[in-house]
Amino acid sequence: DGLTVRKGLITVGAMTRLQQLLSTEVSLPEALRAACRFEAAWNIRNQATLGGVLMGADARSPLLTVLAALNPELKLAPGEQVLKLSEFFEHRRSAAGSFILLELSFELPDCLAYDFVARAPMDQPIVCSAAARAKPAGQDVFQLALGGHGERPYGWTMEAGEASHADVLAAASEKASEIYRSAGDAFASAEYRSEIAGILSRRVLSEVMSGC
Repeated sequence: DGLTVRKGLITVGAMTRLQQLLSTEVSLPEALRAACRFEAAWNIRNQATLGGVLMGADARSPLLTVLAALNPELKLAPGEQVLKLSEFFEHRRSAAGSFILLELSFELPDCLAYDFVARAPMDQPIVCSAAARAKPAGQDVFQLALGGHGERPYGWTMEAGEASHADVLAAASEKASEIYRSAGDAFASAEYRSEIAGILSRRVLSEVMSGC
């Protein structure tokens, strides 16, 4: 368990307790710490591990949604196989019980934001969204994630290129609404989720565009 930092790369052991992510002196993005607080109450955070969340949580997990925006890599045993989080979601379903999760690592983003809508402040989100900003090769690259419905959060990448920020915001909002177009269940209608998904995705992306 535990956290290490090396040249902007954060590595977290799978047995790290969620409360350790809040109490560590390592400089973690506030949105990541907030997601840990919303994930579970204090007594549960002192028992639950990062690996447990990665193996068992679904799209209503604030922490899993924020991690999806960070686009981390996960190391598994045997063989020290390395998977992106999106690949791991498929792997945990098809190969459950045949591997051990060792650690997760991600590059510290320039900016990270998270927002959600829930029935109560500490309730699981009906819809949540996270966005991270990196600047490889001087070009704006944004990683977005949408949670609140289904087995896992949905993540995607957007590059600004020559498009204006207004156009990128509009495209992100439209895509998020489309992703949850049919995401109805006992907690919310598909129409409601689709509308809120577009609003939240625009909001978090706007926040990281402005530098948090």
